[in-house]
Amino acid sequence: MVLLTLALGLALYCFGSKLGGGWGGLLCLASYVSYPAFLAFGPLILTVYFVLSWKQPTDSLQRLGTGVVGLFARRLLMPPWLYLRGLAVFLLMSSRGTFILGHSCPHGVWFYFPALFILKSTLAFLVLLVLAAAVAAIAKRKLPRGSVIPAELRFHWPALWVFLAVFVVACLLSRLDLSIRHFTVPIALIILALAPIPHALEELKRAGWRSARILEGVAVLLAAVSIVTAIRAYPHCIPFLNSLSFGRPGYTLVNDSNLDWNQSLPEASVSSSSAAWRMCWWTNTASPILRVRERGAVLELPTAFAVRCRPLGHRVGEHDRGW
Repeated sequence: MVLLTLALGLALYCFGSKLGGGWGGLLCLASYVSYPAFLAFGPLILTVYFVLSWKQPTDSLQRLGTGVVGLFARRLLMPPWLYLRGLAVFLLMSSRGTFILGHSCPHGVWFYFPALFILKSTLAFLVLLVLAAAVAAIAKRKLPRGSVIPAELRFHWPALWVFLAVFVVACLLSRLDLSIRHFTVPIALIILALAPIPHALEELKRAGWRSARILEGVAVLLAAVSIVTAIRAYPHCIPFLNSLSFGRPGYTLVNDSNLDWNQSLPEASVSSSSAAWRMCWWTNTASPILRVRERGAVLELPTAFAVRCRPLGHRVGEHDRGW
């Protein structure tokens, strides 16, 4: 997943350079590397599946064999198998309750992803989008038609907006609203749409519009501020919310992996081994308890990380006493 994340950044830079020159490509790349959702989920998705599946039984892949090679292959293929199984569950259960801006909803709502996008983007990036819209409007009024987008890409430019509209509408109509990571395709397209802005400002400057130079500096400053914000947020990019949350706790505004994706289980495992942890109760959509069958009996054992806790609502038995 890290390689795919890097490849997406390279693709945005290359296509951005074609649309808006070298500065356009750099603006896209800066926006991409400073977007918290890409920093959080890009390298994490299969890594999380790999770590959390390490101690899970591989019986579902037993057809690969029980020898040394077969067992190694089963363990190696567990993460993608869990991922694909999750996709199958998504197809079968494509509607469920959600939570946004302090309100519980029985199914997905149209404003879920727009609200997430506003809350989980850096403020500098949001201002950069406003600046881009203003520059586009000014360029349309002051510059000759076709002077910003290269002639060989005049078909690709409207195609980009069509693709963006299709993905955005699909997300707005979705009844399964879980995480900002499901909105990353539209975000990537929005970032790519910023590419022509530096070239448009350069053309406006040549046309004698004096404010163009100032807006160039503002664009560079916003990109730099966005990068600094991302650096300050790292490595806690999953629960990132910008100042538009007005200091409210994240759990009062958003849900699910917009706040937590068990990314702190290693730290919790270390902390729970200390004497300071007298009692811990666990509540999460992903239970740390693994149910396995042994000699006809169902045993419940802690999975990937030994977090000493009891799940809320779980009936404690002899086998898990002390957890």
